[in-house]
Amino acid sequence: MSIDVRTNLINAVLEWERNFGVAPSITSAISEFDAALLVGCSQEEYRVVMR
Repeated sequence: MSIDVRTNLINAVLEWERNFGVAPSITSAISEFDAALLVGCSQEEYRVVMR
């Protein structure tokens, strides 16, 4: 996931939450991706494992 895609998703999530009062489920997928990167998984490794 490019940083631009992630940023766009986060912005959409925040706008959704402002409008509807609840975060959409994509929030957990983004968190899972961020956690994988924090423990040293590369974007390519994550992509392969999640498919």
